[in-house]
Amino acid sequence: MGPDFFEFGRIQKTHGNFGFLKGIYLGRHPEQYQKLESVFLQMEEGPVPFFFEELKWQDNQLMLRFKDINRVEQASALVGKSMLLPADQLPELEEDDFFLHDLLGKTVIDEQMGELGKVMTYFDQTSQPMIEIDHKGDRLLIPLVDAYIKGIDLSKDEIVVNLPEGYIDSLIGKE
Repeated sequence: MGPDFFEFGRIQKTHGNFGFLKGIYLGRHPEQYQKLESVFLQMEEGPVPFFFEELKWQDNQLMLRFKDINRVEQASALVGKSMLLPADQLPELEEDDFFLHDLLGKTVIDEQMGELGKVMTYFDQTSQPMIEIDHKGDRLLIPLVDAYIKGIDLSKDEIVVNLPEGYIDSLIGKE
């Protein structure tokens, strides 16, 4: 995905036999995108435009069908694909705010343990946004809550955290 796009959502699974798909919106403000006519899907050759035949929203969930995708076999090939939108469709931000996709690739540093790893992905469909980092080969989920996040400096590509003692060991199964 190039700098001209942002990840809007992901195709999760097929629904029925007539090309319907279920997807998830990865942002915080779905009301801004209720009347979308198309998205780009991240294919091997790069972003490819797909136009909606139908699009229904329920909170952050999407029920959709693309034009010319009429069979479950066609729809199955799209499961797992990222849905992208052009960067110029991002909403305006307030000062010191950021998009979750801005955190991808940033280094997470714990105040006690030092560098933990880089942000691999994020989740915003839970009660609180979370980032996933690769910590020495282990997958760690860190809630983006004030109690843990001490600072985000996008210019330095850093996220400073203060995780509770034993938090990491509890996630990777060490005692």
